[in-house]
Amino acid sequence: ALLWASGEHARQTAALRLAETNRHIAAFQSAPVGAAWQRLTGVWHAQQPRQHALLRRIAERSGAPLQAELVNYRAFVIDMIDEHGLAPAIDTVIRFYRRVAWCVRIGSCDATLAAGAFGNGAWSFRNQHYYWLRNEYPIGEIDRVIEAIAPRAAEQE
Repeated sequence: ALLWASGEHARQTAALRLAETNRHIAAFQSAPVGAAWQRLTGVWHAQQPRQHALLRRIAERSGAPLQAELVNYRAFVIDMIDEHGLAPAIDTVIRFYRRVAWCVRIGSCDATLAAGAFGNGAWSFRNQHYYWLRNEYPIGEIDRVIEAIAPRAAEQE
């Protein structure tokens, strides 16, 4: 009876973890998080040609010219976020990722499912907005939040 109860408790706990993770997945797809994500994605897609041109120049440079291009790219990211008023959308996504990270850390969310649902997107979000995030948040804290959702071992640095 004790083994049965132990197994039943483990099954119920796993089911609760899956349900809570699925609740976060659904929240990501609906307002306000889904709307924020769509806003960010839309602006970045519209700016892709400009971004790719800057990234090509970075890849072709070294030394002082590389540093100059990195300064240009940093300015592009920060200016684009300011020009398009993306700060509230970024903050919405950060708050969401903090909730998911907390859920994973305390064991209420399934870590594997959360990593699969949010991992690549979370790291891409962090990398895409790095220069702005670095100015607005302690970047180490952002990295720890995303690391809790999708450990770097799963992300190609």
